[in-house]
Amino acid sequence: MDTSLRLDQMVTNEPILTADRIVDQKYTYHFSIAQNTPEWDDIRKGKITASPAKCLLVSAELKSGKAAAGSVGRLAKGAVTYAAKIAKDRYSPNAVTNDFSYYSQDMERGHQTEDAAAALFTERTGIATHQVGFVSRHIKQTGTSVGCSPDRIIIDQQSTKIVSGLELKSANSDIHFARLMDPQLLVAEHMAQVQFQMFCSGAKTWYLTSYNASFDNPLDRLIICKIHRDQNTMQIFMDQTIEMESHICEVLFDVNHLKKNELVW
Repeated sequence: MDTSLRLDQMVTNEPILTADRIVDQKYTYHFSIAQNTPEWDDIRKGKITASPAKCLLVSAELKSGKAAAGSVGRLAKGAVTYAAKIAKDRYSPNAVTNDFSYYSQDMERGHQTEDAAAALFTERTGIATHQVGFVSRHIKQTGTSVGCSPDRIIIDQQSTKIVSGLELKSANSDIHFARLMDPQLLVAEHMAQVQFQMFCSGAKTWYLTSYNASFDNPLDRLIICKIHRDQNTMQIFMDQTIEMESHICEVLFDVNHLKKNELVW
């Protein structure tokens, strides 16, 4: 059992939280919306979020010191592409309505097994978790917000702050077995997402898990890794967020300028 959290968190029958909560005028916990609903889509739209956060940690420079192909300023090619998507969402929020939504077997498995994995986590650790629709952080330097959609959060009952969270990954047997042999495979793949969730929530730790209910040994069915907040990564996220917001504004300015001049191609 993890003993680094308060003992009053280690209960299993917490009431369901429904009221949104603002903490430190910086973080907002949106309990009043449910994930994968139209309201959830709306609150995420136009924001930098956790799932693609890995692109923010990619250097825009080659080892030679030259700018990498497709980079803009400190943003690598992947971050530039992501910025263009956010700009499009802000420019025309309903444009995505008729787009094809990618939904893989892994995503389907994850949704089907999330509750069972969360219950097993509480059984194994004694730590209660809560569901939340979205967590947003206001960035003073840009006047905008970033956000994440944690699978579960862990709240300090005294301060009502998020002190940790739970990222639940479901895997097929081959991937899960590889993670059993080397849990760092799990950590390396999802470290950026987990760190960004801490960036958005203010949490100091986050639990990353891999779940597969088919393994014979019950202890093998859930791999639990505890990730600590890395302050250097937090600074990179802050710098990249500011850089990305600047680039998004430039993209929107260019689009509006072209529209104003009614250019025809």
